[in-house]
Formats: sequence, structure tokens, C-alpha cells
Amino acid sequence: MQCFMVHPTSRFAVSLRRYASGSACTGKFGYHNAVTGKLEEVQSAHNADRPVNGDVHPHDDPRWPTKCDHCDYVFTDGDTWQYRAEEIYISEDGREMLLSDRTPGMMYFVTWRTARLSPHYESTWKEKRPPLQVVCPNGKEWCVDAISSNGDGWVVTGEPPSITCSPSIAVPGYHGFLQNGIFTADIG
Repeated sequence: MQCFMVHPTSRFAVSLRRYASGSACTGKFGYHNAVTGKLEEVQSAHNADRPVNGDVHPHDDPRWPTKCDHCDYVFTDGDTWQYRAEEIYISEDGREMLLSDRTPGMMYFVTWRTARLSPHYESTWKEKRPPLQVVCPNGKEWCVDAISSNGDGWVVTGEPPSITCSPSIAVPGYHGFLQNGIFTADIG
């Protein structure tokens, strides 16, 4: 699977989300969750006027989800109401997507990440680029510049998206390699 870079656009896709944290659901999140499709798009020229997320939209809007997307649970007034404005990203070939889409192969800079970066990133890449995140073939996000659970992290060579990371990658549900911007599965 080939990796590809995406970049922020300063345009935001607005949706409405309901969820019940602490509840048990068989869906992919493990709790009751529902999101409308994109309702509208808003523009933001500067960080100061970025849309605000949270319980900031009237509850009487009929577009709010009423039940979980994954089961028959019906939301109550006490469950969370979330107006969501997610920045739209664009790939070099013009495809638009959201980070929450978790499109396999999607690679992007995480300018907001500051904690737990590897000594490899600090010594080689810190002055050249922000930390880099990629979506693995199974949809799990992975910061290539983070400290790993069993060591100092990965040695990263090349320019995004054609990077090579070593040693191998292990995220929940996926083990393999990223070489020259291409994911390959572990053989064995």
C-alpha cells in the first residue's frame, strides 16, 4: 500500500455527533456513537476564527442523530451533544478527506504533537519538519516520530511520503514494514 501526503485547507466540514461515554456498545468505539454526514462547510482564514467544537448548537435542530449508528440504543438528553467542525485535508492528487476518515496510507504533519517524541526525531528531523503521522493499512494511526513501546522509536529516512522506518511497525492489529513510502505486511 502506497502512502500519500495530505495537507490542511482551512475549510471545515460541519457535522453533529451524539455519544454516550461509559456505555457499552458492540460498535467500533465500544460506546454508543452517531454522527451525521457533512451538513455544511465553513471557511476559516486564521486560527483565531476556527469553528468551536462542543455543545454549542441548539438541541432542537432535527438533524441531530437520535440513535446509535451501531445498535438500537436511543440517545437521552443527558448524553453528549457535540457540534463538530473538522478541518478538510487535501491530497496532492486533489482528493479531500478528514483525519477522522483514517484512510489507509494517509500521511500528515502533526504540528500539535509535542510529547513523547523519539531521540531520532529530536536529533535528525526536529529542525526540518513537524512530527509525522500515518494511517496504517488497518486504519490505526501511528506517529513515525514517537517513542515506541519497546525502545527509542523508529529511525526515519527519506522525505514524506517516501519514507522508510526501521525497525518494523507494530500497532494493534497490524505488523509490517514501511519502506520508500510503501507498507508491506510481515512475512511469517
